[in-house]
Amino acid sequence: MLSAKLDEARERLKNLQLRQSEPADAPQIYRLLKRYAEADLLVAVPLMALYDNFSRFVVAHDGHGVCGCVSMQLYSRQLGEIKSLAVLEELQGLGIGKELVMVLLQEARQLGLTELFAVTGVPGFFAGLGFKPVAASKIPAPVWQYRQKWGGDIKKGRAVVATVLR
Repeated sequence: MLSAKLDEARERLKNLQLRQSEPADAPQIYRLLKRYAEADLLVAVPLMALYDNFSRFVVAHDGHGVCGCVSMQLYSRQLGEIKSLAVLEELQGLGIGKELVMVLLQEARQLGLTELFAVTGVPGFFAGLGFKPVAASKIPAPVWQYRQKWGGDIKKGRAVVATVLR
């Protein structure tokens, strides 16, 4: 049974495409993020906000639909945040999340950013991509004020991780 599910997941990966989100992706991104928000793993994002910000998202599409997503919030010419990283549960552990973050790292470098951070409950995942734990106080106060306005407080069990881009 487990072997059959793994084979099915690998088959889906053969058609995997990473691309900028399109307006038509918004409902699928919403459903994916809603699962994680209901489990208190991500901040909920209203559907209307996804339509408004669809161009900030990179999606993984496996031929059946959106199976992963991530976005980047810019705070200055130097600083950005990785947000809304999610992969369908049945496809986790197969490298989709890593590939999504790698696309954002490349984009951040092209934009000239010098640092990216993430607030996460899975710091080990980000450690594998070169992120290191940092004190929340290292992130500029206006960033935290902006995040708090939109429900982005750091909850218990979350860590702030950051990487310097070269």
